[in-house]
Amino acid sequence: MGHGDIDIRADKVKRVGADLQAEARYAQGRIAHSLDGSDAVQSGWESAQVLGECARAWETHMQALVGEMAAIGTNLQSAAQGHTNNDVFVQGLLRGIDGADGLGGS
Repeated sequence: MGHGDIDIRADKVKRVGADLQAEARYAQGRIAHSLDGSDAVQSGWESAQVLGECARAWETHMQALVGEMAAIGTNLQSAAQGHTNNDVFVQGLLRGIDGADGLGGS
């Protein structure tokens, strides 16, 4: 690799984005059931209401984090695709320049 070259492996970035999205879906499913049965366990406790509020706040916070993780995955895939599209575009421009007005090439 020469000085100033940027080597972005778009295929790997896309895979990482897809993996993040898959993990976010998995986590979302787990979070959706994380409080199942907790009301029954807390029944009769003086602190049951406050514990329930804390648990729901935690669940909401975790859902937001998972949403951010999914968005990062989407953004990674989009950025990788943009990089690929730009590469294709620039290669097309360079091919056009290479054959124009005797500027070089074959």
